[in-house]
Amino acid sequence: MNPYSVGVEHEGYADDPAWSTDAVSRSSAALTCHLTDKYGIPKDCAAGTPFPTWGTDVSVRQRPTADSARVATLPGPTSVRVACQVHGGLVEYDGYSNDAWSYLPDHGGYVSNIVIDVDDAWLPGVPTC
Repeated sequence: MNPYSVGVEHEGYADDPAWSTDAVSRSSAALTCHLTDKYGIPKDCAAGTPFPTWGTDVSVRQRPTADSARVATLPGPTSVRVACQVHGGLVEYDGYSNDAWSYLPDHGGYVSNIVIDVDDAWLPGVPTC
């Protein structure tokens, strides 16, 4: 259980389409709508906590490691939405080291928390992925 998402589990078998009816889909949608309204959960599937960044040409990586493929670049200091964070590859820069990485849903990848402009290595209030 968490305050960031809603999950609805359906009884049945994925390989038997008879279990998945239009009525079940509509009921699930209505329940999800009710719960997101009641508990103030965003419906855009892109919730996240905004944080400032520093640095230029910051690589957003496919996985939480510096040698993973680059999926985007942050051209300069900006604000990013962080959905969650994980421990990944160690990054060392200017006397600092950190293995925490943040997932940026708007960019479809991870950045090292070293480029997030806050004092804490592990971002406050951000759940683990």
